[in-house]
Amino acid sequence: MIAIPTLVRALKANYFLIMEADRNPLWRLPPAQRFQTMIYLAVMWTTIFCAAFGLWFWYGELIVAHMLIILGFILTRVTFAGAERSAMTPRSVRPRAVRHLNGR
Repeated sequence: MIAIPTLVRALKANYFLIMEADRNPLWRLPPAQRFQTMIYLAVMWTTIFCAAFGLWFWYGELIVAHMLIILGFILTRVTFAGAERSAMTPRSVRPRAVRHLNGR
């Protein structure tokens, strides 16, 4: 059985991986754009959980809650992937190959 302190450390590590501005995939964005993106994701997740709990009575927990959570994961991943792609430096800006390896 997993000890409670181990579980707490794992939860904290995963929390900081997403919520810590210097660790998540959005760290390359300017601070204002990073803040706006995190606000968007926070509102999205709040809406998902509120809708999941509110719609529970009409459509059942399994269908609505799970579909909303899956949709949230997909949108979060798309947002993080877009931030990683847009922050990549173009090939012309990257340093050229090291010349001393060729002997020149």
